[in-house]
Amino acid sequence: MSEDPAPREADSELPFVIEPATLEDVEACCLIECEAARAYRDAGLEAAYALPGVPRAAIRQAIADRMLWMARWQAPDMPVGFALARYIDGQVHLHELDV
Repeated sequence: MSEDPAPREADSELPFVIEPATLEDVEACCLIECEAARAYRDAGLEAAYALPGVPRAAIRQAIADRMLWMARWQAPDMPVGFALARYIDGQVHLHELDV
C-alpha cells in the first residue's frame, strides 16, 4: 500500500476541511447520523428515519480501511459530516453521506 500523502492545508476561503477520519471520530459519526435521520423524520419520511444506523464496528473498520472522511468546521474544530465509501465489485462507491 502506498504511503498517505501529507494532509493538505485548509483553504482559507472555506470554513471547513475534509480529512480522513480517526478512531476519535466514531462517536461524532454516530451523532451526525442521528441528527441527519431526525431531518428525515421531521420531513415526514418516517421510513428513512427508521433505517438502522451504521454500526460502530463498521465505522471503526472503515477508518482502519481508510474509507471514511470527516468534514469539520475550522473554527471551532467541530465535525459536521462524514462520507463512508465501500468497495463493490472492485470499485469504490459512496455508501453513506451524512451532514
